[in-house]
Amino acid sequence: LDARNPLAVRKDPLTQAQYGASLGGPLRRDRSFLFSNFEQTRRNAAGFVTISQANVDAINTALASNSAYRGARITTGQYGTGWDMSSHFARFDHEFSATQKLFARYTLYDIASPNARGVGGLSDVSRGTRLDNRDHSVAANWVSMLSPRAVNEVRFQYTGSSLSAPGNDVIGPAVSIAGVANFGASTSSPVGRQNSLAELNDSFSLVSGAHTVRFGGGLLLNRLNIYFPGSQIAAVYSFSNLANFQAGRYQTFQQAFGDPNQFQSNPNLGLFFQDEWRLHRRVSLQLGVRYDLQHLPSPIQTDRNNVAPRFGIAWSPDAKTVVRASYGLFYDRVPLRATSNALQQIGRAHV
Repeated sequence: LDARNPLAVRKDPLTQAQYGASLGGPLRRDRSFLFSNFEQTRRNAAGFVTISQANVDAINTALASNSAYRGARITTGQYGTGWDMSSHFARFDHEFSATQKLFARYTLYDIASPNARGVGGLSDVSRGTRLDNRDHSVAANWVSMLSPRAVNEVRFQYTGSSLSAPGNDVIGPAVSIAGVANFGASTSSPVGRQNSLAELNDSFSLVSGAHTVRFGGGLLLNRLNIYFPGSQIAAVYSFSNLANFQAGRYQTFQQAFGDPNQFQSNPNLGLFFQDEWRLHRRVSLQLGVRYDLQHLPSPIQTDRNNVAPRFGIAWSPDAKTVVRASYGLFYDRVPLRATSNALQQIGRAHV
């Protein structure tokens, strides 16, 4: 399974080490419990650029004769890649009393990889990027039984994410020759992303006669900064064939403008109410409504009328059968990558 790639001149340098450990146990008998886990993967591998050697020589000769091009010369064949990945997990459970319980969790994900994106096939190593990504996450859940018929649940989470994907060629420009080669600066993915997300939710449940009532709400604050120069710093030249490239006759030229650094603060509010009404021992009715508000940065319009009714009914004609019908209106959130792209196009840097 580790045979030489037919495009390689030697056996692939594929090595992989994967290991981990876990540990868990009670910190206090019948009250506190801790479990943790750790895993790492170290992988050394190779990919292949398939630009023909004749085209590599022709392109490098043309680049050498152009004093305005300051980027590196292109190559073909095998290039190094792989990744170093680590993940950590820890969970803590504690029972204060029979009516008060707490759970908390922490996770860490970290990965680093050279030539992770945009390299291979007709794309030279210069067109790729490396990848450095680290995510932290903390979550907690507190359940309180206020009475035999009333329960309150509080949930909290925080996530901090940092991504860096610097290009192998930081000078540019980007060059594409149809069916021949792609090289120069990368323009296809964000170079950096910093994301900080905090969320707090509370829900209350009450059983009263034939009714089970639930209501609550949540706040989510998402702060995001994306650095995406795209074709702003490094323009993109496209050529229809190798001869036109050698002659300097490009088919299209692309260059974007605007601040590549886009910051957004994105508060979200959610409220809900639900009543499960047991009309009969075989029939139950669910009635509910939810309201969501996602604040979007100006000048993007914020939709404020997201009232979503919900309805459901369940009928059990016998002990083995349940027939259900439901209706609901749902509102999705707008991805912040889409709003970042829109803000970048209109040249707005800070919101």
